[in-house]
Formats: sequence, C-alpha cells, structure tokens
Amino acid sequence: MKNDVVIIGSGHAGGMTAISLRQRHYPGSITLIGEENFLPYQRPALSKGFLAGDIEEKRLYLKSEDYFDKNNIHIIRNCKVLAIDRDNKTILFENQKQLSYEKLVIATGSIVNKLKTNSIATDLYYLRTIKDALKIRQKLRNQNKITIIGAGYIGLEIASIAIKKNLEVTVVELENEVMSRVVSSEVSDFFKNKHQSEGVEFKLNTSVTDIEDQGKQKRIICSDGSV
Repeated sequence: MKNDVVIIGSGHAGGMTAISLRQRHYPGSITLIGEENFLPYQRPALSKGFLAGDIEEKRLYLKSEDYFDKNNIHIIRNCKVLAIDRDNKTILFENQKQLSYEKLVIATGSIVNKLKTNSIATDLYYLRTIKDALKIRQKLRNQNKITIIGAGYIGLEIASIAIKKNLEVTVVELENEVMSRVVSSEVSDFFKNKHQSEGVEFKLNTSVTDIEDQGKQKRIICSDGSV
C-alpha cells in the first residue's frame, strides 16, 4: 500500500506542509518522517527563550499531538532515511524497512557545519535541535566561562543569555564584523558595542585551529596564536 504524501523532514517546513495540506482539505494520507523524537517544532526559540529556560518545550511545537492524530497525520519519529528510489517510489530506512509513496516532499533543512580540528574535544556543543539546546542550557548552569565560535544571530543570542547568567563570554569570529553576512556595518557595530558593554569579549578575524582537551579545562587554539 502506497502512502499518498510522504514528507521527509519533520521540522518547521515539513510540519507546516502537512498542516497546510489538511487546512486545504487534502483528503489523502500524510506521513511525516523525522530523525528526532519530537513533534514538528520551531527552531528560532532554541537560541532565545527556550535556551534561557523561559519557554517550555511544548510551546515550541507547531501543533499538539492530539491535532496530528485527529487530522490523520502520521509521524514516524527517530527514523533516518538512507535512500530514495524514485523509479519505484520507495524510501529505504536505516533499519532496512521500506515505505512506498505517491508524492514525496523533501523538507530536511540544513545541517550543522561542524568545526574541523585535529583532535576530538569533549564539551563541544552545536545548536540545532531541542536536545542540543537542553545540553547547552544545562552547561550554562554549571560553568563560569564559555567560548562561542561564530558571531551570527545564534552566536550572539547565546552570548546574551550566557552574560545574563554571569558567565565569562568570548566570541570567536572569522570575519572582521559580527553578523557580517546579514546586516550592514552600522548595525553590526551597534550589536558588537552593545554586547561589549555587557561584558562579551570578541576575537574577530580569527578562526579556531584546534581544541585541546585537558580534563575539565579546554584550550582553544586560534589562528592568531592566542589560546
């Protein structure tokens, strides 16, 4: 039996695709496939209210579990897609099971651009998922110092939360301005000055070349030779 619409990716885009189809009275079956064990949720709050502990997990969800059940939207969680056979309209999962479809939507979004270093350091975290945010939130409670690699929106939002929790914060950025890809130099200067006034230290025009694991302490080696 083929599924009418299968959506690979149960994040914001995939979730809203399924919701929009039902809102437009689409009568066929809808199946959402996601690698995480969560309902479709909004990611922007992960680096804001949710990371700060001001927003509960359930407020991130696009709709409740009851909504998806009542609207016959089937969600397959904790499942990774390995391959798509477009000729036979089948999907192969990591567990070797297959799923047939009539129409396929790929809404997998982006992936984390992981740091390339010569060593494998512990206490190195990326922010992409609810699980990531929960791990970082816990660390912010137990640490007195944090280094953030990247001075885009997310990096600065994390820096703002960390400073409010009285952590010593350093932000390392490859470019010569913060948020250089998304705002003007004037806006960049405003946010950099605002963060600096709150106690954030910036290392611009700098990349991280390695991270040395020294037990509870980590040594971050930068391209300018600083540690």
